[in-house]
Amino acid sequence: ARCSECHMDGTGGAGPDLTDDTWIYGGSDAEVFETISGGRKGGMPSWKGVLSSDDIWKVMAFIRSIHRK
Repeated sequence: ARCSECHMDGTGGAGPDLTDDTWIYGGSDAEVFETISGGRKGGMPSWKGVLSSDDIWKVMAFIRSIHRK
């Protein structure tokens, strides 16, 4: 995945900040999985068919690891 192209180090850029609690489409595992897999209108591309489900879960684990508490 090329997340950093838009999300930079997770703190945002062209894409939203992944380290905070503000999640437009929801921050549950199912919602984040759907966002990564299916993409979102207006900028977030779909990674379905590019990343396996296992790889999407790994991306989610990384996002959780950089989340500010």
